[in-house]
Amino acid sequence: MSILGIDIGGTTIKGGLVADGKVSGYRKVPTCAKEGRAGITRQLLQLIGEIGGSDPVGISTAGRVDPERGVVTYATDNLPGWTGFDLKTFVQERTGRQTAVINDAVAALLGEVHYGAARGYRDVVMITIGTGIGSAVLRSGAIPSDPDDEGGWLGHLTYVEDGRPCTCGKRGCLETYISATALKRDLESQGFSTRLDGAFASEDKRVKAIIDGFLDRLSDAVLKISDRYRPELVVIGGGVVEMKERWWEAFLDRLGGQVAVAPAELGNDAGIMGAAYFMQSKL
Repeated sequence: MSILGIDIGGTTIKGGLVADGKVSGYRKVPTCAKEGRAGITRQLLQLIGEIGGSDPVGISTAGRVDPERGVVTYATDNLPGWTGFDLKTFVQERTGRQTAVINDAVAALLGEVHYGAARGYRDVVMITIGTGIGSAVLRSGAIPSDPDDEGGWLGHLTYVEDGRPCTCGKRGCLETYISATALKRDLESQGFSTRLDGAFASEDKRVKAIIDGFLDRLSDAVLKISDRYRPELVVIGGGVVEMKERWWEAFLDRLGGQVAVAPAELGNDAGIMGAAYFMQSKL
């Protein structure tokens, strides 16, 4: 059977039918997060309608999620109105489909563990770099059952005391320094285009200095996270990794072989496939 896997991020909602480890019927729509919950759910239902069918639905979403109830227990302002939302019940009632909901980074980790870069590993940290920073930890082959486990909230560890304001309400969170949003903000503040593909390829010394700073912070964060969790492997995913050919070697040079690290293999499909795997495990 096939499962409809959906990945809700701060910028786009992506989905496709997953069967035999492959995704078909891929679609994506804007999240429309500025419109709050009403806008996000409208786009979600539009995507489900575009893909069609009556398959069970596995959803990955940014924010803290209680995977047993399918409730988003906390989300930052990247997804306004998402905190406290019973997403599972909403989708089941609107579509009549069996539904399961899981955190997006946990879904990406499940996807990579079962189908991608982390196959064969039992202790893994996953970091996704997109609108925000997502994270998940695999310990002894299992995802910690506590939905509020700190391993799922690494983007909001304090990186700089009294630093940049974060959408979570704190200051100096890691997310405000190494997310794609943070990098775009740094480029824009210096008058440059926020297109990251162009920035990573730029020969302009000022742009290269901004990229170098981003890679310095990313490698520093990965070293600190690795020291904290002692994983066999750190997997880096998210939209920024799609441009890895332009920065990955420089990133590895900064790590100096101190950490085993790999780029996510599944790209945009990681959250979709992980969410579908989670739904399959519930059937």
